[in-house]
Amino acid sequence: MKQYVRTLTDENLDDVILRGKDKMTKKWIIYHLIEHEAHTRGQMFLLMRKGGLKKQGENNRLD
Repeated sequence: MKQYVRTLTDENLDDVILRGKDKMTKKWIIYHLIEHEAHTRGQMFLLMRKGGLKKQGENNRLD
């Protein structure tokens, strides 16, 4: 994936991809992947905190 992204130019990012009836640009696809990862990471941190895991450097013992 990294190799592919490195080959993209500004012009390539505006290329339209067809998926069924949906049209999207390569730029939108990359943005959506980054946004999805950030959202998922936030959910994981929330669940970890609810499960009792504290910030790095805080006491994380489960007693």
